[in-house]
Amino acid sequence: MMTPLILVLAISTDPMVSPVKELEPLAFLVGRWKGQGEAPGIGKYTDEFLYEWNPTKTFLKNRYTMTKDGATVWTDDSVIGFDSEKKVLVGHTFGVDGSMGRGEWQKSDNPKIHIIEGKTIGNSPFKEWKITMSSESDTKMTVKTEVKEKQKWTVIMTSTYEKVPDSK
Repeated sequence: MMTPLILVLAISTDPMVSPVKELEPLAFLVGRWKGQGEAPGIGKYTDEFLYEWNPTKTFLKNRYTMTKDGATVWTDDSVIGFDSEKKVLVGHTFGVDGSMGRGEWQKSDNPKIHIIEGKTIGNSPFKEWKITMSSESDTKMTVKTEVKEKQKWTVIMTSTYEKVPDSK
């Protein structure tokens, strides 16, 4: 009779695990961020990001929710990691409408500004987009979303956020 070989892989859940070096500039995002903004066709809205590390801090997970007049009008889930072949941070987003987006971080000389450019497939009317995250501090940031129309970037949303205290 053969005895099966069982391999056990131990994954650290130690909160002191350091993030992958390339993700360290995004560590400030971990936690809950509440914001508000205004967009054409939507008007004023409130929104929230919840960023968390995976257990080994090799990628960030994000849940985004937009609310207008007390009703949820959009949600999406994202993962952010490092593409070791292209040597760039990438994000993959899965929208409530079934759309899927993939963005790449662009070079920025300012460590407090993060620019992500990407494309979406599926139901989204925004096929090519750019998001600029400007952190004023580790607890305040502005996020500007632009879409490319006729080879020109147009701002469609701007939100300001504050990090919820003790939400690491």
